[in-house]
Amino acid sequence: MRGDNRAPTDNRLPRGRRLLGALYPGVFDCRQSFPGRYMVLCLGPDSGLPQPQLGITTSRRTLSSAVARNRARRLMREAFRTQQHALRPGARIILVARHRIAEEGALENVSRDFCALCKRAGILA
Repeated sequence: MRGDNRAPTDNRLPRGRRLLGALYPGVFDCRQSFPGRYMVLCLGPDSGLPQPQLGITTSRRTLSSAVARNRARRLMREAFRTQQHALRPGARIILVARHRIAEEGALENVSRDFCALCKRAGILA
């Protein structure tokens, strides 16, 4: 139980914005990928939903410690969360972390990289 009277803040990605694991192969099969400095953006077929969907992968081979993998996920999720309203509705996106995100990844840099990848992919509305 919390010792303070603050209301809990919920910054999780809503269920409708999450890309389910069963849909990952369909996105990877489209073979549309855009490499960036901190991540690779894989773009799949449109879902027909009124909002974009996000999936995130971080591999143990790329980021060896669990702390680095979790931080990379948080950074990429926050970059998506801040830009989700500017993205094309129905876009299915998977972000794959690269090793640089653990070494040099500040939120501003990751967000800038995400925006640049979205422009290259043509999913910015």
